[in-house]
Amino acid sequence: MWNKEHHFPRRWLVVWGILVWALVWGTNGAHAQDQKWQERRTQHFAILYPDVPEARPAVEQYAQFVDGVYDELSAVFSYRTPPPVVLRIYPTMELYERVNPLAAQMPGVVAHAHTGRREISIALPQTVDQPPDQIVNNVRHELTHIIAADLSGDKLTTAFQEGIAQYLEHPSAELDTKMQLMQQVVAADRVLPWSELNRPGVAYADPRISYPQSYTMVAFLIKRNGFATFRTFLEQTKTSSGYRGALETAYNVSPDQLEREWRAQLDTFINGAYRERAVGAFDLSQAEALIARGEYELAAQQLDAALKTLNSAEQGPLAEQAQTLLKRARDGQRVNTLAKTAREALIRGDYAGAQRAAEEGQLLLNELGQPAQLQVMEQYSSLAAEGSAAQQQLRDARGNLRTLRIVAARTALADAYRTFTRLGDTDNASAAQTTLLRIQRTETGLAVALVLLAALIIGWNIHRRVNERDHALPFS
Repeated sequence: MWNKEHHFPRRWLVVWGILVWALVWGTNGAHAQDQKWQERRTQHFAILYPDVPEARPAVEQYAQFVDGVYDELSAVFSYRTPPPVVLRIYPTMELYERVNPLAAQMPGVVAHAHTGRREISIALPQTVDQPPDQIVNNVRHELTHIIAADLSGDKLTTAFQEGIAQYLEHPSAELDTKMQLMQQVVAADRVLPWSELNRPGVAYADPRISYPQSYTMVAFLIKRNGFATFRTFLEQTKTSSGYRGALETAYNVSPDQLEREWRAQLDTFINGAYRERAVGAFDLSQAEALIARGEYELAAQQLDAALKTLNSAEQGPLAEQAQTLLKRARDGQRVNTLAKTAREALIRGDYAGAQRAAEEGQLLLNELGQPAQLQVMEQYSSLAAEGSAAQQQLRDARGNLRTLRIVAARTALADAYRTFTRLGDTDNASAAQTTLLRIQRTETGLAVALVLLAALIIGWNIHRRVNERDHALPFS
């Protein structure tokens, strides 16, 4: 939960108020009595709103971008929170104060998430003066809370929850403000030990300290080992007795060592290095691993989402790297298509088509460096070559038959029949077998005819000899 105004003391007190209220009361009673809600569905969201004129334009505004935020964060975490996520829009503060009575006493509240119900609530009047990117960040921040809660079994400490939710917001002027405040915290020697920051209630006791510090803590961990390791930490939190055990399991070093490293680089980070960091949420090693495993479609989805953010954040070098990886993922998708094409062509006996697909696939797989998949494609190519050779044998056999070269035709047909049978090509195997049977019947007919001819010749010879003998006898 993060209040988006730039007056830090008021903002964080508001957030603390919301948290206490949400923990004690929940939000069930609020969806209040007597209020009828309309629903606007998107691919991943159910946007709920009262059917009043001031709500309708905002509903369409949110509908245009919420699915993109969902896809982006799903790519970042390699996890899709079960849809639909509920986005409940309150067009007036009166309605919002029904769901959160403390908002009337603490102005400045913008949004909050109910992780258990996977629901985000937006106080629309509080967003009127916000720029479009900040409005999108409101949703991005709250949806991050929901996903982090899913992955951690809702056991992630508040400091890490707020740290990762801030980290995944797109860069804005607010980040500079946070780091300026963190500089003051360091100068005043008020930096909290991690053990203190992660105690229940502490993160909201003085948000001016805890919010910037939680951001630097998460940014350090992601820079140190990448986002995939941080995600492992989230998952380990689900089964660990506390955040320290989860950190040690995920990072393979003690939490104290991690904290010392974080503190050693903190001054450099808050005095400018935070601006130079890559958009670390998009740990491209995840996409690289997916490509290496042959999971090209998922890699392409992640990289597509990453590039939208990297380009908007003007992260040129990282965007170029992501673009290169995306080409590899697209090539991999093409390989999968070619493998399917080759396989189907083999099944229907289109060996030339199978050969073309297999050869193109081999070229791409050599570039991708995928020896296991290359072996499969080479096998397709070999089978296609055998099938093509058998088809040529079938054609040659028919030519031999026309010139009465029966033995050569029979040999070629027998070889072709065996090959087609091994390939499962029933049509061509049947054609070869039919021709062989025709040769066999022809040969049988010829044999019978020859026997009959021989019998006739023998009979004629006997008859001729008898006649000749009769004429040769004396006194005939």
